[in-house]
Amino acid sequence: MTEPKNYITEDTTIRGDLTTGSSVTVAGVLEGTLTAGGEVQVLPDAVVKGDISGSDVLVGGRVEGSVTTPGRLIIGASGEVVGDVTMRQLYIEEGGTLDGRCTMTAKRKAPSGPGIYIPPPGVVDPKYVQTPGAAPVEARPQPAPPPAPAPTPTPPRHKPSAELRRRLHAKSINSAAKPADEATPAPARPPAAPEAPETAELRRRAIRRDAAPPARRARGRGAELAGVSASGRA
Repeated sequence: MTEPKNYITEDTTIRGDLTTGSSVTVAGVLEGTLTAGGEVQVLPDAVVKGDISGSDVLVGGRVEGSVTTPGRLIIGASGEVVGDVTMRQLYIEEGGTLDGRCTMTAKRKAPSGPGIYIPPPGVVDPKYVQTPGAAPVEARPQPAPPPAPAPTPTPPRHKPSAELRRRLHAKSINSAAKPADEATPAPARPPAAPEAPETAELRRRAIRRDAAPPARRARGRGAELAGVSASGRA
């Protein structure tokens, strides 16, 4: 501990606020607010009836008020604090008492090595992610995915009209009622055998006879019969 620059002796009582930029040691009685830029000590048998603020606070007597320090609050074996306290570190020796709410204001420091900075509690939605010692980088939003292609519309199917359905129905009935011989073509006939010369000659003579006048047709018929008979005798 450093040597105090302000000292309130045992037989001194101060009623009023006390503000100083250096350290203070109270051995008597102070009725008022004590604000110091350095360390504050309340010795045994000393009484402070008011709030205390200092870089570090050591209580060996009685304090009736709140205590605020960014450093350490030490309550000795004979110390007693009745009020709320706010500090970074708290030490209470065996026999010391604290009657009030206690708030820790420990500062969370970023790690010395490389890594991702974790913001302190209370930051709900951090907008930046940074590495200790580096400038903050704004998080860029990811591009939106391309839209899905539109489905190809299916052309509507047109229903046949009543007239077309009637024609198709009539055509199916006609196809069912068609005769078997029309439906299935007959097999081709084999070519006829060539006629004998005598048969061909008789056929030609019959054609000429039918085309001749009746009188000539009779004479030709008699000559034809005579020729046939003569050829038979031969």
